[in-house]
Amino acid sequence: MTNPEMNGKDAILELIKCPICLEIYTDPRMLPCQHSFCRCCLERLAENDGRWGRCPQCRQLFRIPFNGVASFDVNRTIAQLLETIPKQTNERPALRAKCACCRREETITTCEHCKEALCKQCRTNHFEQVKTDLGKQIFKIESESDKFLIKEVESVSKHETNLAKCKEIRMLIQKKVGDIIQRLKDEETKLLDEVEDFERAEANFLTDKANRLKELENMSKFGSMSTKLMIGKEETDEEIMNMAESCEKYLTILADINKDISNRYTTRRISFFNRDIPENLYSLGYVETITQQDGVPFLTDEDMGEEKYETLEQQLKQVPRRNQSILRKNKYVPSSLQIKLHHKSRSKSIIEPRKFFQPYKIIGSEGEEDGEFKHPLGVAVSPIDGHIYVADSWNNRIQVFDENGLFLKSIEKIGSIEFHYPYSIHIDKKGRIYVSDQSLVRIKVFDNQFNLLRVIGRYGREVGCYSGLCDISTDKENNIYVCDSGNHRILKFSENGEFLLQWGSNGSTEGLFKCPACVTVHDERVIVSDWGNHRVQLFTLDGKFLNHIGKQGTGPGEFKRPLGVAVDEKGNLVIVDEGNNRLQIFRADFTYHSKISGLKCDFHRPWDVAITKQGGIVVSEYYGHRLQIF
Repeated sequence: MTNPEMNGKDAILELIKCPICLEIYTDPRMLPCQHSFCRCCLERLAENDGRWGRCPQCRQLFRIPFNGVASFDVNRTIAQLLETIPKQTNERPALRAKCACCRREETITTCEHCKEALCKQCRTNHFEQVKTDLGKQIFKIESESDKFLIKEVESVSKHETNLAKCKEIRMLIQKKVGDIIQRLKDEETKLLDEVEDFERAEANFLTDKANRLKELENMSKFGSMSTKLMIGKEETDEEIMNMAESCEKYLTILADINKDISNRYTTRRISFFNRDIPENLYSLGYVETITQQDGVPFLTDEDMGEEKYETLEQQLKQVPRRNQSILRKNKYVPSSLQIKLHHKSRSKSIIEPRKFFQPYKIIGSEGEEDGEFKHPLGVAVSPIDGHIYVADSWNNRIQVFDENGLFLKSIEKIGSIEFHYPYSIHIDKKGRIYVSDQSLVRIKVFDNQFNLLRVIGRYGREVGCYSGLCDISTDKENNIYVCDSGNHRILKFSENGEFLLQWGSNGSTEGLFKCPACVTVHDERVIVSDWGNHRVQLFTLDGKFLNHIGKQGTGPGEFKRPLGVAVDEKGNLVIVDEGNNRLQIFRADFTYHSKISGLKCDFHRPWDVAITKQGGIVVSEYYGHRLQIF
């Protein structure tokens, strides 16, 4: 066979290779962006991405049909090409290409572990290396698990001790309260008995009074009748004698009544003197619980920046006087009275002595008017004037707001350059604006008046090229770092756009990436959100691996498809955990601090994040069509 025929066959083989598995297409399916992949490769992507996915070549979003990837159209052209290849055996035709290890053109196969294209000899050596690496990982798992097992056992013992202590404290509180209640009940019985004795005596007195009233009425009638009978009497007779005896009897009774009334009404009375219960009785004490993360100190005054809190005596001025003594004794002030002293300057750290994050500004809603969005993506804050720049993707424009959220301007076209699906935006310390979009698929650099300065890089898979431009950042020397999701790597350019170096490839081990989504540079460190591996990796400015944060999961410090990353002036990180619909905050030493999520935030697929000059957190929401500032 002649060389031209061999070249023609090789060209056909290149056309029918899947960009994901690097093997001959199996049931080729075509995405809306016109790129084709094996059906089985798309099904693996769908398992991780859910209802939405990204094209591995152009990074364009596409919606996965409800019936799965089988609903995508078959690429008829590629299918016909596959039919033209002679089928000598039932196996797929062998693929000749350059081995990723020895770089010789041989018959290659793909390693299922790392997806590398290798020849037979290199594959054997590679497999031995894979086993060695797995052995190291297994040994690390065993040693680390034993170490953590000891810590967990100690932690369980402490919690069991706390449970027993809770029972003791509960019984002590119940006994103390029970004693006080019994004493109060005894006091109640004594006071009620005294009232009952007085009530009984008063009832007897009223009965005596009723009898005396009848006697007095009879005396009054006797006096009236006797007066009438005395008129006209001249001689003493028996009737007069009877009247005299009655008078003597009634006079004796009146003398007794007069004496009894004098004794009763000089001392007899009832009242109740209320003795107020002491204020300290309302507080029987307090239960103190202390929570501290092992190995992580509490925030110090330095962490609080310039924000100070009022002393106890200053806060007690906000409390009614009758309650000040109990609060002063217990050294406790309700959280509602934790009043901050206002200062002219504010700390620029996102980590403050606050437990909850609440949005204090919401910018925009769905629409096409000024200040409205359709699927906002990248967000950046100018270090010069603090203005907020937003890539309004579906409206094909860049919108600018001031630091208070007031709309300033919208940029859709600059001369002959029109924005088409702007994706990411970055502003360096000189105020230059870097924008990536689908027009020309290149990085455009503007000054702060949006005058075009230069275009950096070009599309491709060769060294120094990018095929999935996702994010941009710069360092102190104004070198440019590009997140190339399509080639699973990071590119570094000089300030003038000269290619310097690149690092990374497709993989899950340290220093490798799977569709990196965001890059940011702070304090001589390059921070990359490794979207497909559910982690964030840290490198030196030359690409040397340092550390990584997180793993796949829903717990604190775990991620599900991390996207935007921002760093404040003190090195604290805010990371968009898109799959878990939240933000996570880490300290400068990469220890977990807190999260922002819940009903008060109500995120709808958060995408990118930036830090304002005042230390606020700006978040763009892809499905929420808005910005939130915390």
